[in-house]
Amino acid sequence: MRHLRILHTVEFYPPSKGGMQEVVKQLSERLTEAGHHVTVATTAMPERIVDELHGVKIIEFDISGNLVKGLRGETEVYKKFILQSPFDLIVNFAAQQWATDVLLPHLNMIKTKKIFVPTGFSALHSPTYCHYFYNMRSWMKEYDMNIFHSNTYQDIQFARSHHINNISVIPNGADEREFDCPATIM
Repeated sequence: MRHLRILHTVEFYPPSKGGMQEVVKQLSERLTEAGHHVTVATTAMPERIVDELHGVKIIEFDISGNLVKGLRGETEVYKKFILQSPFDLIVNFAAQQWATDVLLPHLNMIKTKKIFVPTGFSALHSPTYCHYFYNMRSWMKEYDMNIFHSNTYQDIQFARSHHINNISVIPNGADEREFDCPATIM
């Protein structure tokens, strides 16, 4: 089996707490356990005191915002990091946040295989994001694959209505280790 060099990009990662952080943590650690080399590019946090967690390398960037509200910080450093990356695969988790948005206008310059996991498009119907989602129709076609968590939610419906054909559905799951233990009676 060939071991891949994988980059996950996500706005926040542990020690930050939240659903997306946990999903990316679980995926990153499981891929590392399978022998792949996983790096996570994420927001710099003063309380993060390590640059590796459970075998997953963490690279921080001092960036905030998105394409609609404005991007602030080390966007050029991040873009250069991506364009010069030695990775076999880049996975962008979630839209409407800097870790994906910095890259969207430059996807055609990224030669590495690219996967986009939109995770819902929460601002899809916001007038403020009208131009953003107009452009999203072509951006999604630049990805090698767009992965959705539901076959019926608004993000996949958007993709289908704009003839985005490079799609796959992988439902969210749960960590079986949290349930694979004897029940305790209190």
